[in-house]
Amino acid sequence: MVEQAIACLREADTFATIEFLNQQYPATAVVAAYNDLLKRLYWDEKRLDQVVALGRAGLQFGLDHSNEMARHDLAAA
Repeated sequence: MVEQAIACLREADTFATIEFLNQQYPATAVVAAYNDLLKRLYWDEKRLDQVVALGRAGLQFGLDHSNEMARHDLAAA
């Protein structure tokens, strides 16, 4: 998912990448992908503008899907 998001960033823009990530499933994998993507953009590519935009989108996604992820964690336990 992260490699697809990187490709989306290169081919389109940050908004298209956010749209791509937010349409993926399950929510726990999407949050993990946002995390991995942010690390790569910050440490490897030094793209702070994209880190800020995608970080905010990742936080909002996590907040919006927190109940779903909590139910998933409880079911797995």
